[in-house]
Amino acid sequence: MQNYSRRAAFGALDMNLLDWTAAQPTNKPDDPCTLCPNGITVADNYDGPYNNGYTCSDYLDYYAYYDAESDICTGGRGVSDIESHCCPTVANNPCIICPDGATAGEEIVPSVYEMRTCKDLIEAALTFDAESEMCLVHAKFDEYECCPSSTTEFVDYCNICPNGITAGDDFVPWSSFSTCKDLVQYAKVYENGSVGCNHYKG
Repeated sequence: MQNYSRRAAFGALDMNLLDWTAAQPTNKPDDPCTLCPNGITVADNYDGPYNNGYTCSDYLDYYAYYDAESDICTGGRGVSDIESHCCPTVANNPCIICPDGATAGEEIVPSVYEMRTCKDLIEAALTFDAESEMCLVHAKFDEYECCPSSTTEFVDYCNICPNGITAGDDFVPWSSFSTCKDLVQYAKVYENGSVGCNHYKG
């Protein structure tokens, strides 16, 4: 399974700050977007959320140029993901994946996009609420990769393109690197009508 493709298919934010900064506001607003309000809690030498040379401080400073009510602050997956790396705190109703551990191996790195091990992903899931999209969509797929035996197989699974792929099996939508054939297969991890299924159908 091409894990980078799956992440890109989810529409994950491009974490290249050089590209972001080109369209970034030039002045900080009166009510800035604040990530990690209690500060960065990981090690000072932590290489940042995506192992791309940018630190947690870089990301927090970037978001501070946006208003707290802006879409990039309130609606992006990036905010939740960065906080799960830079100032992780267990949610009141935590997202629990792989209850019996990472049966695929704790040191397996299922996604070249994030560079985190299965052990890291299981711990990161605890920072998300069990009813959040981060849990029901993204962490669920981490579970599928890190402990496939824990993943429920649905009789009524998410079936996108029920009449077949008409654009072609190898067609790659959104420059995501995932083919239509890949996406139809990935969607089967989710139950029909679930948040994850609706995400894929969208």
